[in-house]
Amino acid sequence: MFSDATRAEVAEFLDQVARMTVDDFAAVRRSARDVYPVCKEARGLMKLGAADFSWLDKRVNSVVGLMLGRLDWPSVHLSSMAMTLSLDGAQAIVRRDRLSAEQYEAFVGGFRQVGLVLPPIEARPVEGQ
Repeated sequence: MFSDATRAEVAEFLDQVARMTVDDFAAVRRSARDVYPVCKEARGLMKLGAADFSWLDKRVNSVVGLMLGRLDWPSVHLSSMAMTLSLDGAQAIVRRDRLSAEQYEAFVGGFRQVGLVLPPIEARPVEGQ
């Protein structure tokens, strides 16, 4: 299970995600398309156990799910990508001890570009997850 520090990092990320606009998500999606090969290669490094993934998925769904009904999305694709991008960003934060700096930035860089403050890759001690 995640440490209190990890839970706090995820909560901080999701608090910021909750304030994003549709335009912000569109920008994150554009950024993700640019780094797709890096993300595809790194995805296996972010795997979580069933209980940890369930906890994280519920947290992301509780935040982004509310946004899906509240914001005026130009397409169903973008609204579903908002969920995927947010979950990927949260997983990258949790598993950044397994990712290179380039891989971590591929998952969170779009969020950083729209103004979110994210934990640096080197600031987190390795957890036994």
